[in-house]
Parts: sequence; C-alpha cells; structure tokens
Amino acid sequence: MKVGIAGFGTIGGGVGRALDAGIEGLTLEAVSGRDEAKAKASVAKLKHPVDVVSPEELARRCDIIVDAAPAAAFASIAEPVVKAGKILVTVSGAALLRNMHVVDLAKASGGRIILATGAL
Repeated sequence: MKVGIAGFGTIGGGVGRALDAGIEGLTLEAVSGRDEAKAKASVAKLKHPVDVVSPEELARRCDIIVDAAPAAAFASIAEPVVKAGKILVTVSGAALLRNMHVVDLAKASGGRIILATGAL
C-alpha cells in the first residue's frame, strides 16, 4: 500500500523514518506539511526521499494517509482523503468529533477513518 503522511514534524517524521527503513507491504509515497521548506528538508534526509505535496495530492496518490498534523488542520486533510474513498488514520479524536461531517463523507464515498488510540 502507498502511504502518505500529512504533517511531517515529530510524529509524522517518526512514522516516515520507519516506513523509509522498510515495513513489509507499505511504501512511503509522499508527505505534506504546513511548512513546505521544512518538510522538504526533512524528507531529503530519508534513504528514499519522497515528494512534498498538498493534502489533495496525498489523497490522489496514496492508499492510506496518516494524519500527524495539528488538530486545526484536520478537516483540510480528512475531507479530500475520504472523498477519494481512501483510508485516513488519525489520533485526533477531538478533531474528528468537531468535524463529524467527515464521517458522512466517508460513508458516501466508501472511505474509511481509523481512529488510532493509545500512547504513541
């Protein structure tokens, strides 16, 4: 599966490095970040650098998108992902509760939302 990461800071960068090191069945395809220059500098350090793209492009190119961005960015990430019928993995339960329309979008398009809980 092609994986995209929305938010390439501390958490997203850690996920990206793990994918870059190799996880069977998963390939890091692209990332997005609030600060494009910072995200580009971070992905340049990977063994297999990837493109820095918009959340909309992540939704087009990836099968599964990991939301590691601040909660304020949730809707701008989640909406294109679920509209495209893709899988969104998020740890932001509070942001999901504030944006329940995203659940309706997922139901209509066949997209999936996975709320990952527990300590990171």
